Amino acid sequence: MRQFVVCCFALFLSACSCQDGSDQDSRPGRDDTGPSDSHPADSGDTDGHSGDSHSGDSHSGDSGDTDTFVSAVDCEGIHALPKGVEHTFYETNPTFVEPVDDSAWWTYAQPSEQGVDGALLEQAYQELEAIPFVTSFIVMRHEAIVMERYLHGKQALDSDAVHSSSKSILADVVGLAHHQGHLPDLDQPIAQILPSYFDEVDDPRKLDITIRHLLTMTAGFRWVEDFTEYAIDDSDDWLQAIVDLPLVADPGSEFEYCTGQTHLASAVITAATGMSTCEYAHRYLLEPIGVTAEHWGRDPQGIFHGGCNLYLTPRELLRFGLLHMRDGVWDGVSILPASWISSTEQWHTDVDEGWGYGYWFWLTNIRGHDVATAWGYGGQLVYLIRDLDMVVVITTNTHDYNPDYDGYGLLREYVIPAATD
Repeated sequence: MRQFVVCCFALFLSACSCQDGSDQDSRPGRDDTGPSDSHPADSGDTDGHSGDSHSGDSHSGDSGDTDTFVSAVDCEGIHALPKGVEHTFYETNPTFVEPVDDSAWWTYAQPSEQGVDGALLEQAYQELEAIPFVTSFIVMRHEAIVMERYLHGKQALDSDAVHSSSKSILADVVGLAHHQGHLPDLDQPIAQILPSYFDEVDDPRKLDITIRHLLTMTAGFRWVEDFTEYAIDDSDDWLQAIVDLPLVADPGSEFEYCTGQTHLASAVITAATGMSTCEYAHRYLLEPIGVTAEHWGRDPQGIFHGGCNLYLTPRELLRFGLLHMRDGVWDGVSILPASWISSTEQWHTDVDEGWGYGYWFWLTNIRGHDVATAWGYGGQLVYLIRDLDMVVVITTNTHDYNPDYDGYGLLREYVIPAATD
C-alpha cells in the first residue's frame, strides 16, 4: 500500500516536472494564507519611544552545558491553535498576543545620536505606510532602536507567523546541536539519524544526503515551492513523503529552495537531541535571549515545523538579529560560537546573479554593503548589515493579504544611505 501511495505521489509531481525549479523564483515560498477566527489587533500606529537602557535579559545559559538552563516553556500549549484553525503544512496565520511587554528592556535613541539621518528613515516609513499589508518597521543601530513603528492596526505585542524567517532561526538550533555534540559532523548522512525513513529508498543517492546539504538547500529533491507542500499535506507522514520525493540532482550539486529540507532538519534535531525541536530551541536559544514563541505548529507525527508556522513578535525577531550582531553572545554569555554565526552568513551556494545562500540566510550586496537576510514569505524580514552595525525588521500581514515584498528597494534608497557616519 505504501508503495502504491508513493507511486501516486510521484506521478502527481511528475505532472509538474516542467516546474522542477529551473524557471521558478527560488526565493521564499508563499506559506499559505486564509481567513480564520483570530485575534483582531487594536488599531493605531505606535511611534518609537524612549526607554531605559538594559544590557541583558533575565534568561541566560551556557550552550555548552545542557543542564544549565531548564526551559519553562509548555510546547504542548505552544502547539495549540485557536478553535476552528487546522494544523496544516501552511496554517491560516491567526494572530496571537505576547503576554509580556518588553518595552523597557530596549535602548531607544534619536537617530542622530547613532549616526542616522532621521529624515530618511521617516521617508522610508511613509513609503511603508502607503503599503496596506506592512505591519512593522524597526531600525536598530549600535544596539539602540532609532525607529519603531507599527502600521495598519498592528501593535508591538502582536505575534504572527514569521514564515521562512524561522529557517534562519532553525539554522542556529542546528548550530547548537552541533556545538553541544548532538550533531558532531555536519557531513553525516541524515539516513543514519533517521534510518526508518530511508529503509526502502528508491534512489541510493538519498543515502548520501547530509545535514550540510539540508543547511544549504542542496539535497537534490524535486520541489516546487508553493506547490509540493500541498501534496505533502495530504499524506499521513510528511517526513516519509519528503524522503520519497524523486531526486533531480546529486546531493550537494544544485540549489533548490525547499521547505521540505528544513522540516527534515527539524526531525534530525529531535532524533539527535531526544527533545522536540520546540523544547530544545527554547531551552538553549530562544529563552536565553528572552524569546518565547506564541505558537509553533507540528506535523501528524508530532515533529515541530522546520521552516514555517512559528509565531513571534517583531521585537522577538529583532532579538534574534541582535544575537547575530553580537556574534552569539547575550548578557555576557556565549549562546552560540561566533564561528557558527559567521558560517550561517557565509556565502555557501550561488543562487541567482548577485544572490547567494548561507545556512538558511539569503545573502546579497546593496550599495557596497553585505546584507544577510532572514526572509519569510510576504515580507517577514530581518536584515543584518554588519559593517553599518544595523539590524532592520519589517513584517507584513499574511492573514488578510497575499503580499510579495522584499524591502530591498527601501534599504537601497533610504535605510543604508541614512547611516551618515
